[in-house]
Amino acid sequence: MRAWGTIAVGLFAESAYAGGASGLLFGGGLSQLIVQTTGVLATFLFVFTTALILFKTIDVLMGLRVSEHEETVGLDIGEHGMIAYPDFDVPA
Repeated sequence: MRAWGTIAVGLFAESAYAGGASGLLFGGGLSQLIVQTTGVLATFLFVFTTALILFKTIDVLMGLRVSEHEETVGLDIGEHGMIAYPDFDVPA
């Protein structure tokens, strides 16, 4: 949603409210839209790359997933030593 808001500035900006820049739909051409889209893409690439490096590092050092047994039984038992929903049938 925030990406759309940033790109929308390149479409709907009016020079009276945007410091002299107009969006595509108000006669400003593609320049402002290109600037806004470039900003969104640069932010996406930075965050994606940083998160990928971080998660791969965590996966190598300690792992991101729990064991298959903990997935089946539930993390409440492994983390807290008790069943959070006693009415549910828990596999052994």
